[in-house]
Amino acid sequence: MCSLRVSGEHRCGASIISSQWVVTSAHCIYGQPAANLLLRCGTLSREVPGYDFHLELVISHENYTAPMHDNDIGLLQIIGEFELGTPTIDKINLPNQDIDIAPVGAFATATGWGLNASQIYPEHLQTVDLPVMDRDICVHDYEGWVPVTDKMFCAGYDQGQKDTCDEDSGGPLKYNNTLIGIVSWGQGCALPHYPGVYTRVSKFRNWIGKYTQI
Repeated sequence: MCSLRVSGEHRCGASIISSQWVVTSAHCIYGQPAANLLLRCGTLSREVPGYDFHLELVISHENYTAPMHDNDIGLLQIIGEFELGTPTIDKINLPNQDIDIAPVGAFATATGWGLNASQIYPEHLQTVDLPVMDRDICVHDYEGWVPVTDKMFCAGYDQGQKDTCDEDSGGPLKYNNTLIGIVSWGQGCALPHYPGVYTRVSKFRNWIGKYTQI
């Protein structure tokens, strides 16, 4: 994965999906010109340089709604190309349109440099395994807060314990090396009855293909 940096500082994660394109959350890039953004890839460290890439295109989903978090997906096209297939730079697979490959209870892996349980932003890339939650539980947990639409799903534990957090946004939730979710939103971090909510990538496979021809 890559660190998406705004004015030089890590802000979000992003996942490589081809030699020129990465996918992230729309809320990470909404309203940002390409000149303000930088992708740092090929390093497991938050601050140690890897390979920096400037951007050609910044695309937020045209129906992204900031207050409600719906359609929270965006694309970035780099200037140049990634050298794929190295230990630290490689692409992740995408699901087919409307096909969810991870059943309820299956463990998926999130990665990022976001706030950890010690309330610090770690220097090294972190991983956490989270179970895909039953949709009815997820919808009930956020009833009266923000609607969990069919373009979202929850992963984590209803009693809290583990979660993604601030500055993990835009990063991957993967299952069998396939990008099933993008870190999107939640109420706090690892709070009981407020699991992490992820963009359901399978709902946007055709949208991704429209811009990237992948």
